[in-house]
Amino acid sequence: MSSVEVARSIEEVLAVRSVWQTLQSPFVTSDHEFVLAYVENTPDAIRPHAVVLRDERGPIALVAGRVEDVRLPARLGPKTVLNPEVRSLTITYGGFMGRVDEATVPSILAAVKESVEPGEVDVIRLRMLTVGSTVHTVATRSSPLLRREHFSTQMAHWQAEIPSSLDEFLARRSRRRRESVRRYSKRLEKTYGDEAQVEIFRSRDQIDRLFADSALIHRETYQSVLGVGFSEEPVQRALTELAMDRGWFRGYVLYLNGTPAAFWHGNAYKGVFGIG
Repeated sequence: MSSVEVARSIEEVLAVRSVWQTLQSPFVTSDHEFVLAYVENTPDAIRPHAVVLRDERGPIALVAGRVEDVRLPARLGPKTVLNPEVRSLTITYGGFMGRVDEATVPSILAAVKESVEPGEVDVIRLRMLTVGSTVHTVATRSSPLLRREHFSTQMAHWQAEIPSSLDEFLARRSRRRRESVRRYSKRLEKTYGDEAQVEIFRSRDQIDRLFADSALIHRETYQSVLGVGFSEEPVQRALTELAMDRGWFRGYVLYLNGTPAAFWHGNAYKGVFGIG
């Protein structure tokens, strides 16, 4: 690697946005506009942070993140014994972009560590790494044992190619899954008929109704008790407005007899639909 450039403000991020857009991954969470909207609308976010690596031929990799204040709970069984607030350089989901392989990752991680001043942050968090990936392996191997996070929760991430028809999609599922989908679809149609309707929300002028109806549904779910699944916080509204303005957002709401009953939000970004 011949040079490293660090963007530490909105203005500096905008100065490297052409490089960012060229190297952009299919994760909307690492889009430069998404990162800036998150920082601008989250009280605990301090500033954006991006690291650009170049060789003699030009930009080859970019790491997207933010500096923020976060809580890092330490648990003993079900009990939280410590919950300190720390300042973190948090790398976004999908934030390692460009040429990220065995040859470049050691230099990329070194550049990330060197991109913050001594004492500027307490921790560096690499969010949602694929277990066994090059970044995960090298980061684990190069970090001292006492400075790593331990007992972190692994999350399964599911993906599927979208074929040309629903029948083709279902044909790739198990027999039990196919029968379940068809059984519940027939039951829904038999019970509600034309009173079962799905409405699609994509534009900003629909956002008030989308949020109101989604919140009504969410309050009746177990996800609401856990504090996941949907949020009416200003940052979520800002991110939804951005996605709607850029044409990424898709919001699906099922109405039964005119009453909102289920919803599904996500973004169609660079050929990938990701659940919100």
